[in-house]
Amino acid sequence: MYPSMTNQITYRTYQPGDEYQVHDLVKILFEEFIAESCEPEGVKNFMQIIEPHAIRQRNTNENFMYVAVTGKRLVGMIEIRNESHVMLFYVEKALH
Repeated sequence: MYPSMTNQITYRTYQPGDEYQVHDLVKILFEEFIAESCEPEGVKNFMQIIEPHAIRQRNTNENFMYVAVTGKRLVGMIEIRNESHVMLFYVEKALH
């Protein structure tokens, strides 16, 4: 579902609590587009990285994240490590 003119996408920094929607978005997209090209061990490791507690921990320590939201729904995210490395970058399929 695309955002309507009355429900625009806004961008902001990660806030505690976002990790649940980030997890759901990334998991869905990873499983649809990427997982089948990975070894089972790689999928397992990735799923650990995107667990909500792991996201929360990284974004209170060394990483930072921006999210895209429309209304209360998170539709995109980018996580940066060491101020220079894109660690995760996912956008809802309908917005590609």
